[in-house]
Amino acid sequence: MKKFIITPLLAILLISPAIVNAQTSTASPRGQQIRQEVKQRITAEKEERIQALTNKKRELISRFFQRMLRRFEAMVERLEKLIQRIEARMDKIGDADKTDINEAKALLADTQENIDALNANFEEMLTSDTPREVFKDLGEQVRNIKKQLVDVHRFLVAIIGNLKGLRVGNENE
Repeated sequence: MKKFIITPLLAILLISPAIVNAQTSTASPRGQQIRQEVKQRITAEKEERIQALTNKKRELISRFFQRMLRRFEAMVERLEKLIQRIEARMDKIGDADKTDINEAKALLADTQENIDALNANFEEMLTSDTPREVFKDLGEQVRNIKKQLVDVHRFLVAIIGNLKGLRVGNENE
């Protein structure tokens, strides 16, 4: 009697795992909908993070540019003041040849124009779709302006050296 009960029970136990494993895993429409919603939410969050980083980078670049622009403007003002002092010194000495100082003024005016053009184009560069290329262009323009300012300064140093050379031979002082 026990054999009659145990045998069918054993057969059922052996067959039932096969039945359970034979089931296919089809996702319900509700599960697919949830997966798509999660993917959309993740994509939206990713885009928000990218946009926030882009805005932060633009803000940092803008701050850097404004600080650099202030420094350039201060350097131009200092060089203009130096030119005025040199002109005053030339007037005291009686040196009528001001071609060198006029060249320095023209070079400084050209540099100021380049700074103004860079400032005018900066907002356009900042909102560009290709910031990497624009930043390279910005860097190139900044290097050119810096080189021009250094050249003006060297030119003025040479003028001062020539003035001091003139003063040494003057017997009135």
